[in-house]
Amino acid sequence: MEIQKVKWAFFLLGLVFIVGVGGYMVIEGWGFFDSLYMVIITLATVGFAEVHPLSFEGRLFTLFVIIFGAVIGFYAVSNVIKPIIEGEIRKVFERRKLEKEIKNLKIITLFADLGG
Repeated sequence: MEIQKVKWAFFLLGLVFIVGVGGYMVIEGWGFFDSLYMVIITLATVGFAEVHPLSFEGRLFTLFVIIFGAVIGFYAVSNVIKPIIEGEIRKVFERRKLEKEIKNLKIITLFADLGG
C-alpha cells in the first residue's frame, strides 16, 4: 500500500503546482511562465525575489502555496524514504538474528563433539 501513498502524495503535489500557477495567473494577472517560475522558486525554497511585486492577495496566496507545498512535499518524500529505511533496518535485524543462530549452532556442535 505504500506505493498508493506515494502516488497520492505526488498527485497532491502536482495539484499544488496547477493551483499555484492558476492562482498567480488569476490573482496577479501574470502569464503562464512567470506563474510557473514563481511556484517553482516558492516550493523549492530557493529564496529569489518575486517575479513581479505581489499584491496583498498574492502574498496571502503565496503563504498557502508554501504551507501546502511544504506539507505535501514532506509527506511525499517521507513515503519514498520510509520503505528504504525500514528495509535497511529489517536487514540489520535479520543479519543479527542469523549471526546469533549461527553462534548457537557452533556452541551446540562444540558440545556434541565433546560429548560424543
